Amino acid sequence: MARTLYVGACIGRGQFGEVYQAELQTDGGLVLPVGVKVLHGRSPSTADAVARFRDEAKIVAALGHPGVATAYDLCRIDGRLALITELVRGPDIGTACNVEEPPVRAVLEAFASAASTLSDCHQATDRFGAPMRLVHRDVKPSNLLVDRHGLLKVIDFGVAWFQSADREARSRDSHVIGSLSFMAPERFDRRSRGHPRWDVYALGASLYRCLAGRPVMGKRGIGEVLGLAGSSIMWNQRVVGAMRGLRSDVPPAVWSILMRTLRHEAKERPSAAEVADALDLAARSVEGKNLRQWARELTWPRELPDAELAGKALRVEHPDDVRRLLTDEF
Repeated sequence: MARTLYVGACIGRGQFGEVYQAELQTDGGLVLPVGVKVLHGRSPSTADAVARFRDEAKIVAALGHPGVATAYDLCRIDGRLALITELVRGPDIGTACNVEEPPVRAVLEAFASAASTLSDCHQATDRFGAPMRLVHRDVKPSNLLVDRHGLLKVIDFGVAWFQSADREARSRDSHVIGSLSFMAPERFDRRSRGHPRWDVYALGASLYRCLAGRPVMGKRGIGEVLGLAGSSIMWNQRVVGAMRGLRSDVPPAVWSILMRTLRHEAKERPSAAEVADALDLAARSVEGKNLRQWARELTWPRELPDAELAGKALRVEHPDDVRRLLTDEF
């Protein structure tokens, strides 16, 4: 029996593709709920996007981590490259925090989980047993999903930097890839090398965004941020000043964690594992709803309009067709 994908609503959209909820009918006749990330059609950047897309699939499959949505298959549907993954039934934490003021304890538990997952990612090895030296490079609230059971998943490794013999996207490792509000200051220096503490900074900036309702550097444009990034004194002073924007129910221990993760000097930031332990400890001192209790109240991501594949039943193409798509058409 040929595999068929019954595509539902579009629940995510980015620069290079869309994410759908779907049902996959397997060769054995089982019907599985899945998520499907589909690469957009041809564009001037398609060749690089295809390489990064395939790299993302390899990363997620190699990690096999409970804090990362499981990869089931890399295939082609409707003439486009697609990654079929575990379906996470819940919103991203950024959206959840924007709907209403979130319980502090739940947020701390969510970020402790994210930090623990990132720590494992930073220490991951490839299938040859060599260190991957993986850096996510785009940690932000919208890339942290919370399911209805209170489990957090780190998603979107599409711009991740890693070292492996299987890597395909070997060019365009620009240090400015990512989201401005969550980028460590050293990333604007092209002499710097990918480092796990880039993700630690982004994790701290994301936590601040969820507890303050605004970016740690405010609404500054890239020119102003670049100016701050060139001075450790100015950057660290801005971080200290930003702490006044936190909610009044955020405990002092969290202030300390944030100021350490947001330091201008990368070597002075803690590891992701240290952040996870510190946030776990801080969460236990806070009253209120925990992550599991809060997750039960969160709503499924809204459906996005103008989704080309929504409502279609599509044949899942054999991997050989994917290779032909890459070699013959790009």
